[in-house]
Amino acid sequence: MQLATEIADIGLAMENDGPTLVVAACIVRDEDDSILLAQRYRPDLAAAHLKWELPGGKVETEETPEDALIREIKEELSVDIDLLRMLPHIQSNIFTQHFVIVAFECLLAEEAPPPRSSVVSIQQVRWIPRSETYHLDVMPGTLEFLECLDYETVQMLH
Repeated sequence: MQLATEIADIGLAMENDGPTLVVAACIVRDEDDSILLAQRYRPDLAAAHLKWELPGGKVETEETPEDALIREIKEELSVDIDLLRMLPHIQSNIFTQHFVIVAFECLLAEEAPPPRSSVVSIQQVRWIPRSETYHLDVMPGTLEFLECLDYETVQMLH
């Protein structure tokens, strides 16, 4: 089941009718209900710089969102993940681009090392108690995806 949720344009109007970018996002939570979040380091993009987000990235041509997410998490955080279920997607016009963001609830693979940033665009990676995420400066859609964790009627992958 796919549910589209529109999130507010954060004040950046879409300047062109370019292609839609598909992005896959990963929600990993631990046994204490803390969420793995990454803090962006993008001084060239003030609207995203130092904001917290779910780790993930762009889906490349001929790649599924699932494959892209596994690849991106390995590249960015140096860990393997197991995908549990797909959550509702979000569509948004931000940063002068149309995005479709597909999120998955995931687990760190067994015996995975602690996640760490392995790319310049991520300032830090932290486990943050879910109750504290509402007080962070987050990228659009982050909190909406976290709310989806409470839904039981989303597509299971296994």
